[in-house]
Amino acid sequence: MKRFFDDISDILSQDPGGRGLMRFLPRPDPAPAYAALGNVRRALIVTGFPIRTPDGRIACETDGPAGAADMAHALAACGAAVGIATDETSFAQVRAAADCRAPAVRTYLVRRGDPAAARRLVLDLAPTHVIAIERPGKAADGHFYTSRGAMIDDLLADTDLLYSLARESGALSIAIGDGGNELGTGAHRAAVSRLIPGGGVIAAQQDADVALMTGVSNWWGWGVAALLGARAGRDLLPTPAQETRLMRALLEAGAVDGITRRPALSTDNLPLEANLAVLEALRAALRRYLVRRAQNNEEYSRIETA
Repeated sequence: MKRFFDDISDILSQDPGGRGLMRFLPRPDPAPAYAALGNVRRALIVTGFPIRTPDGRIACETDGPAGAADMAHALAACGAAVGIATDETSFAQVRAAADCRAPAVRTYLVRRGDPAAARRLVLDLAPTHVIAIERPGKAADGHFYTSRGAMIDDLLADTDLLYSLARESGALSIAIGDGGNELGTGAHRAAVSRLIPGGGVIAAQQDADVALMTGVSNWWGWGVAALLGARAGRDLLPTPAQETRLMRALLEAGAVDGITRRPALSTDNLPLEANLAVLEALRAALRRYLVRRAQNNEEYSRIETA
């Protein structure tokens, strides 16, 4: 198992987009996430990062919904009941992603200024796990920011409340981010504040039981799917063709690249091919682990029958 975790950590330590944060953080440790995913019965995933495009539209970026949909697929394949929550500005893109990869999973709309609805959603779903992936997190001043420091309070609903309500209800919390301004990544706020330009303003404050950072948030969506696959003993990752279809579905629904702010088959200005290379590296690591496990089980069986 350690070799598998080391492989995952090596892959997800990459920062080809040069965001910079990964240089200052400890190597990603998959072990806590693997342990946290041991008994997922009901999972609530929160995602959707809205941005203003050059032509004045409000659109959700491709990073986040794709990873959420791939996690939803893997969680559902493991028998968990799964829901995905987002707000009005990201709803069309998030639902398109879910429909593409996990059509049985419902997408829930979180409305601005309706805390009672957030409470009802948590009560109705009773999640055992809540997972945030590339979702704006509230900063120390109570506002929400992009990585460039632009305030985006007017673009979104306060899902920090939804996340904290789920945690208070007993849900184990996981957070995925790549810049430190994402919901649940507050464990890294000191490093973000000290080392990232403008980090003291944008750093998210809310913590999670497990915070997973990498160069592109979608990658940890695959990482979670790989960890679930290791538990289940099978490959739950999307194929390159499935991931390409997912990205096309997002673009058709109006999503844009979060860095260029334009529609493209890219994530954080990394071309699809670069992202698929990370996906295939994770698949290779998972398959090596599954082969080793099968060989060890076969050896154990020989010992038992000797």
